[in-house]
Amino acid sequence: MAKKLKSVVTLLGKSGCGKDTQGDILVSEHGFEMINSGVILRNLKKVLPKLRRGSVERYEAETIQKIINAGLFVPTLTIVCQWRIPILELARDARKAKGIVFTGSPRKLAEAYLIHEFFKNWPDASKNFKLCPIEIKLSDKEVFRRLSQRRQCAKCGKIFTAFPEHSALKACDNCAGELIRRKDDTKEGIASRMKEYREYVVPVIDYFKKEELLKSVNGEQSIENVHKDIARAIGM
Repeated sequence: MAKKLKSVVTLLGKSGCGKDTQGDILVSEHGFEMINSGVILRNLKKVLPKLRRGSVERYEAETIQKIINAGLFVPTLTIVCQWRIPILELARDARKAKGIVFTGSPRKLAEAYLIHEFFKNWPDASKNFKLCPIEIKLSDKEVFRRLSQRRQCAKCGKIFTAFPEHSALKACDNCAGELIRRKDDTKEGIASRMKEYREYVVPVIDYFKKEELLKSVNGEQSIENVHKDIARAIGM
């Protein structure tokens, strides 16, 4: 009987499709380990004061903050370096997690290729894990509706997309922080992210489709039903 491989889920889709929400469910309900590039990069701001002045680590963290503050993409090489160690730790000891979920990566074709290559060719990764790219499909109209109405916790940074399940929330359900509107959730900001999606993420989706790995789910459902479709797609 063939060994059942653990899933490495990469959640792909337009802004507002619920990637972080679905990733959180895989972590909390199914024991997945999350690799969230956005969270990793934002956490660098917290460790920045602890880094030695003049060190290359501090230089890297300071430059990443400048790039993020300018609303630009952090270079692919820097992204890959941030999740190299977590991936190696999970490959070395696959018992640590029931699966792995990437949110916020891959956002560029080079990232997609590197993730695919690693889980295909690294011995301990290929014998324990299988890559499962999932596209959460959402119309442009629904993207604009969700992003124009979504909120973010001012304290911990958790994002609350405009799902019916979140409509009654008055404060963050994680830390009770104040819910505020993101500065970049303007009409212009949303249009800019849609342009970035077409330029960078669509080629990633096309790559996984060509490799016959991609599964798609309808993102215009309840959070629960989207999760059920993802679970079916990865064989849970």
